[in-house]
Amino acid sequence: MAEPWREFAKETVELTGANFVEVKLSCPPDGDKLFVGISKGWKRDDGSARYKSNVTVPIEKAEDIVTALKKIVDKSKEIKTDE
Repeated sequence: MAEPWREFAKETVELTGANFVEVKLSCPPDGDKLFVGISKGWKRDDGSARYKSNVTVPIEKAEDIVTALKKIVDKSKEIKTDE
């Protein structure tokens, strides 16, 4: 069985219902390169987490993703969806 990745930080954003998004900073057990993982999941009735999908990117690309998210959020402030 493979060793688990080393985890350095984790943030969870609760969504509607039992859904959540988890952002994690980690590296492989035999490596020294950091990665950011973004996972979507839900909480079971017993409180345990189940994961539906994820994406992992090298830390060097994380800032590009943050910049892209910021641009999308800023753009959303200009849009009126009720017209």
